[in-house]
Order: sequence, then C-alpha cells, then structure tokens
Amino acid sequence: MRARILLFVTALNLFLLLGHFAFWHWQNHQKTWIPIHRNDLQKKSLTQLSQQHREKIKALLHTPKGYDSELGWCKKVRSRRKYSPTKSSNTFRVACFGDSFVYGDEVELEEVWTSLVEAKTNIECINLGVSGYGLDQAYLRYKRDGIKYNADVVIIGYMLANINRHVSMFRPFLKSDTGIPLTKPRFVLKNDNLSLVPNPYNTLEHYKNLLRNTRENLLRLGALDYHYKKSYTIQEPIFIKKAYNPKSKAITITYHLFDLFYKEVQKNNSYPLIVIFPDHHSINKIGQKRYKHLTDYIEKKNYTYIDLFSAISQVHSEDLWMPGQHYSPKGNKVVAQEIISWIKQNRSQFERGSLVEK
Repeated sequence: MRARILLFVTALNLFLLLGHFAFWHWQNHQKTWIPIHRNDLQKKSLTQLSQQHREKIKALLHTPKGYDSELGWCKKVRSRRKYSPTKSSNTFRVACFGDSFVYGDEVELEEVWTSLVEAKTNIECINLGVSGYGLDQAYLRYKRDGIKYNADVVIIGYMLANINRHVSMFRPFLKSDTGIPLTKPRFVLKNDNLSLVPNPYNTLEHYKNLLRNTRENLLRLGALDYHYKKSYTIQEPIFIKKAYNPKSKAITITYHLFDLFYKEVQKNNSYPLIVIFPDHHSINKIGQKRYKHLTDYIEKKNYTYIDLFSAISQVHSEDLWMPGQHYSPKGNKVVAQEIISWIKQNRSQFERGSLVEK
C-alpha cells in the first residue's frame, strides 16, 4: 500500500513539474510562437469555399484554361514571338522563371522588363514567369518547359513573399481573396532533404469532388499546408517583426529550393542568375533587413545574384507601384536596365552569342 502511495506522489510531482516547465516555455516564447491573427474571411476559407471561388472552379471545369495537372496552373510564354528550341550560334538567350514580378502583372506586354530587354538589345529574353508561383513551381516548370530552350542564362526570379508559397498546397489558405483557387505541388523536408509532394488535384475530377464535399476535402488539403495548420495549432512563424525567421522550416525549404534550382541550371550547361525582386514591405517599410538571412545564405553558397533593392528604391514610391503592388512601367524599366548592365559586365563568361545594344 505504501509503495502505491509513493508511486502516486512521484507521478503527481512529475506531472506538476512538466506542467510548470510547459507554462514557463510558453511564457518565454509566446511572442515568437503565437499563430498569426486571421480575420473572419480568412477563417472561413479554411472550412468553406467563397462564392467567388466556387464560381471560378465551375468556370474552370467548363473551360480548363490555365489549369495544369502537374504545376497546378500555368501560362504560355509571355511574348508575341515564337522561340525555337534550337538557336543560332550568335544568339544570346535568357530564360526567365518566377512569379508575377517576372511575368509582369498589371503592365502591358511592351512594358514588361523582358520585352524591354529584347527591344533594347539583340538578346532573346523568354518570359516563363507565372503569377502566383513559388520557387517550387518555377523550378518544376524549368525542368519541364525550360531546359529545351538551351539558354545562355537562366534567371531565377524571386519575390520576397514567395517564401509563404513554399509551405502552401491550396492557395486560398494563404490568400483568402486569391483569384487562383487551385492546388499546387510543394516540397517537404525529409532527413534534411527535399521530397516532392505532387499536385494533389491532378485531374479536374478532384475539383468536382471539392465542390460536392467541401469541408472534408479542405481538411485533407490542409494536412500539408502550413497556412491551414497555423490557424488551429501553434506553428513557427515565417516572419518575425516582418523579417524572415531564420529558424523557420519555410526558410530552410527556400534555401534547399535555391540549391536545387541553381544546380539543375548548371547541370544543363546554362548560367544561373538569381534576381531578387523586393516587395512593397521591403521598399516602403523594412528595407533589406527583411531578407538579410537569405542574401547571407546566397553569398555563403557563392551564388551569382542581383538584388534589385538599391535600383528600385531610386524610383519614387508614387511612380513605382501599381494598384496591386506590382512594379509600374517605370519599375520594369529599372529591372530591364539592371539585367542588361549585368550581361554587359559578364558577357565574356559566355561562349555563345554576344550582346549588341540597339
């Protein structure tokens, strides 16, 4: 009997000790670990589809324009010209991958920086950017659609908010008012290596089922989506005081994605060039410290990159941003000039083709 009482007291003390430690740990880390606040619209997107999203999915089922079974969604090359996989020996070719800042959202085709590079030089500048992409989708598109172009330089475009997309599988969980209510592939960490989780909705039949059994299917999609899980469980933040959190899984995945993309380009005998597109928060509020951990990593790996922060910052804020916070025609001109300047300074490294300014 005495032994049982002693065992009970020991267990009770251990329980109280663990509870005390858990409370102390929470108190000392709550500023870092409390989930990001979500408004009512964002919360609803976790359990139901908005009417706007339901209508967009119905339209997609009727005419699947833009849907891509592998990448989630995709766009054609943004150009009026056709690019042959084979090119003459005196042609200098650049293939560009990334999101809406590469694609050139909110400006006309002739105003996009890739078009300006072509207009001002003899460079072929192939725009394979897609709105809403993360580095993960851009990398997968390069492997599927980009290698065949045999580019001299491959631009790996990176807008600073892309880090959020690297831990997302269903875009409305990340951005409740998105115009792209679609799923996407993503990479997860396994034993400190990246493992691809393919696009979960790789047939349109999945979207029909999503409309029929919304709550159940959103729950399944949320299982591997950081932005879904952080609304119900404590998740490490991607940003701390609006700057990258160096301890987050999101930034570790981002590092690995840069490694993967950069090495893949080199393997295919092209020159990789990372181009960092500062976002509205960086230019107008926080500055380069928002992503210093990323540039430190890129420099440590000795990767070639252009940080557009200094050049873009020279444009007056009223002249820089479009209503949706993409670069204006003036901003696109700055990007084009930075790319042309870099190629002029480094063209001796390339055996194929040479730069001629018009």
